[in-house]
Amino acid sequence: MTKYVVGATGALLSALIGTWLMLAPFALAYQGSGADWTDPTYVDFWTGLPLLVISVAGLILYASGLVEELRRRGIMRRPYAAPPGNPRPLARLRRTLRAPRTTWSRSCCLW
Repeated sequence: MTKYVVGATGALLSALIGTWLMLAPFALAYQGSGADWTDPTYVDFWTGLPLLVISVAGLILYASGLVEELRRRGIMRRPYAAPPGNPRPLARLRRTLRAPRTTWSRSCCLW
């Protein structure tokens, strides 16, 4: 479980670094407002963008791996899973609420 937390943390830090690389030319004002991009701006932006994209993908994968590990250990459960010991609650509910077909066919044809 530690590998997922460490991986997600590393991916998050890499995403922050990629974001900083993309925004640094504008935040530190070495790229003039409205001017054509300089070479350092191109390098920073196009280095930060792939780093950000790959880091976000890694963060999503590590987070989903962590969730699966927690489900496997029984700490989390799937939101759509039936509780143990009651495998088919909807089928039982349908049987209880269903009216016999003979009553339905007679009642619809009486009017």
